[in-house]
Parts: sequence; C-alpha cells; structure tokens
Amino acid sequence: MPGWTDHQPPLMWASPRSALKPAHWQYERTRPALVAARVIGTDHAERRSFILRNPVPGNQFATTRTLVGPYQSILPGERARSQACAQRAARHP
Repeated sequence: MPGWTDHQPPLMWASPRSALKPAHWQYERTRPALVAARVIGTDHAERRSFILRNPVPGNQFATTRTLVGPYQSILPGERARSQACAQRAARHP
C-alpha cells in the first residue's frame, strides 16, 4: 500500500493514543528476579533476560507501544555466546 494514500486507522495521530500507561519499575520489586539469576544457571537459560513489561491488563510483552525493554543478566565469570541482534538494539556496558 502506498504511503501517500489515506489509511484507516491513520498511521499517525494528532495526539498520542495508547492503551499502555507510564510505568515505574521499583528496584525493591524487581530485585527478587535479579537474585533468581544466581539460581537459574546458563544450562537452563542461556540468556537470562528480564523484560520491563508495561503492567496494563492484557499486555504480555511490550514496554511501550513500539519498544520492548529487556535486560540480560550475565554474572561474574560467565560468558555469553555472541548474538546477532538488530542494528537498532540498544546496549549499555
């Protein structure tokens, strides 16, 4: 479909429209998942990822309408096999 034709629903809205709500992930509530990384070895989960899921009812994965915010846990002394991610993946040392 050409981008210059009318779309229903429109591709862009005059103001934000999302079922997702602003969220804040408190360390005290996420700490148990971080501690579990020491219990779950890489033999059970090669990539221990924690997804910052937007907590609205019915949402199973997304952080925002267009992004997923996962964090990977690698403990001291562990090595992770290299992974081919999209160029747009954000990485923090």
